[in-house]
Amino acid sequence: MSEIIKKKRLHSCLLTLLLLMAALLCGTLTPVLAEDTQEEQSEVFTCGDWHYAVRENGDAEILSYTGRSGEIVIPDDLDGHPVMAVKGNPFLYISQTFVVSENHPYLAVVDGVLFGKTDHRLICYPAYTEASSYIVPEGTETIGAGAFGYNTKLNNVILPDSLTVIGESAFYSCTRLFDMVIPDGVTSIGKFAFYKCLSFNSLTLPDSVISVGEAAFDRCSNLTCISIPGNVTSIGDRAFEHCTSLKELIIQDGVTNIGKFAFWNCSSLTELAIPESVTSIGESAFMGCIGLTELTIPEGVTSIGRSAFRGCIGLTELNIPEGVTSIGDGAFEDCIELTELNIPESVMSIGAGTFSGCIGLTELNIPESVMSIGAGAFLGCIGLTELNIPDGVTCIEAGTFAGCIGLTELVIPAGVTEIGGSAFDNCGSLTELVIPAGVTSIGDHAFRYCSGLTKLIIPDGVTEIGKGTFEMCSSLTDVTIPDGVTSISLGAFSGCTSLTELTIPASVETIMAFAFEQCSGLTEIVIPDGVTSLEWELFAGCSGLRRVTIPDSVTKIGKSAFSGCTSLTELTIPAGVTSIGRAAFDKCPDLVLTVTSGSYAEQYCIDNGLPYTTTDP
Repeated sequence: MSEIIKKKRLHSCLLTLLLLMAALLCGTLTPVLAEDTQEEQSEVFTCGDWHYAVRENGDAEILSYTGRSGEIVIPDDLDGHPVMAVKGNPFLYISQTFVVSENHPYLAVVDGVLFGKTDHRLICYPAYTEASSYIVPEGTETIGAGAFGYNTKLNNVILPDSLTVIGESAFYSCTRLFDMVIPDGVTSIGKFAFYKCLSFNSLTLPDSVISVGEAAFDRCSNLTCISIPGNVTSIGDRAFEHCTSLKELIIQDGVTNIGKFAFWNCSSLTELAIPESVTSIGESAFMGCIGLTELTIPEGVTSIGRSAFRGCIGLTELNIPEGVTSIGDGAFEDCIELTELNIPESVMSIGAGTFSGCIGLTELNIPESVMSIGAGAFLGCIGLTELNIPDGVTCIEAGTFAGCIGLTELVIPAGVTEIGGSAFDNCGSLTELVIPAGVTSIGDHAFRYCSGLTKLIIPDGVTEIGKGTFEMCSSLTDVTIPDGVTSISLGAFSGCTSLTELTIPASVETIMAFAFEQCSGLTEIVIPDGVTSLEWELFAGCSGLRRVTIPDSVTKIGKSAFSGCTSLTELTIPAGVTSIGRAAFDKCPDLVLTVTSGSYAEQYCIDNGLPYTTTDP
């Protein structure tokens, strides 16, 4: 006996290893393989072609079958354990004819179809049967998990009045099935129940149904109309995802939750009445419903999920009710026809990318109740001309107003302490902007391509000017850098062609490459003591620059640092400079360098044929 147990456990371990390897190779398991994947795993035993678990009462539950297609004889017992249960449909993907004894304790075969006697369950309809229609016998209460899975012959199945449950993946990928009446009495439609039933045209769910599972009708691409009864309180995640022909959808009063991706890509849907009972609209619930033109969100809704209406490109009108407190990330992203929107006073947060790409939006009032606006919330809203930011907002996140090329007026509230990267990138119509005194951080590219800005004061609390912060601000004539700034990053003022004067404070220790590249209006600049390196192309293309003071602290001048400074006629190189990059003074036709006799700089001039004068060490 102990030897048998050892063998069983060895088989169990090997099977577990094989299942793990299969999962790793395939990524995910097909949803029809088990009725309840959340159940705690039992120990698996092997008897011939059968894998089974033993219940507490000693009965065997068949888990899987590894034999070949053909006649399948299902034993009355396995290793002495009576067969009293079958998990899901272990006979998928194989052609089968079932044989069970007349006195089998649990199973019966009726017209070639396998049933469970005690639970009145249809377990398996043979996958490769040629019949085009089938009548499920009266008395059947459950269509089991995967019972008709992958059948490509059936176009009509008649269900009995006794039926109460349509199990998980029951008709999974029955691609020719087009006609079915779900009887009164059915209360539950399981996950993936009619997944990819491509020929389904219309379907009425009876009032008895209280549960529609995840992806129950996912990819029923020919389904044109459906009514969801009021006893259903929650529409499962992905329930009608990719039902691309769905034109008529009736959600009856009683539904409270519309799950994630529930109607994603129902591209033919033009009208929708969401009942007053709904309180929550899940993530991406109506994403890609390109035919929707108007929508009223009921008063009871308190949250709109992430990407809920993203890509609804036909939506022109929308009413967000009082009671909504949060609008999720990307909720209305790319709703390009949306022109007007009222956000109620109850809203406290606007998620990242919420209105990104709403190019038709011309007016928007953000209520004072809003405390946070997510990154990219109004990215690319090219029709917006003015916008108020509520006083409670303390951070302008990355890319919040990037690409709002029509924005001419904007007031940043006094409570803001941080302006994120690319926050106002490419807001070319902004002519003036006051950065509040409390701001301590300005992110990379924050005001890049703000070509209309003429004047800007950087607050005293800022210590670093990020990469490309004012890049291509071509109208900027006046900018004040505070004494606390210690670093000017890569390309910070690159392309500021109207900038004629700039004072770099003594606190600055680092000026990175391209910082003042193409600032053609600059005529004079003093580099503060403490800076040790003039990086690559630092002043390249500064064609108006006539005077530059380089401090003794500088030891390195980078590649093309002064290339194209055509107005520069004299420049003194400190004796401590020990490295000068290639083409550092290229295209400076009238430049004469002043260098210390015997210094590295003098030798550089000799090697590169540059005109120079010397001073004593």
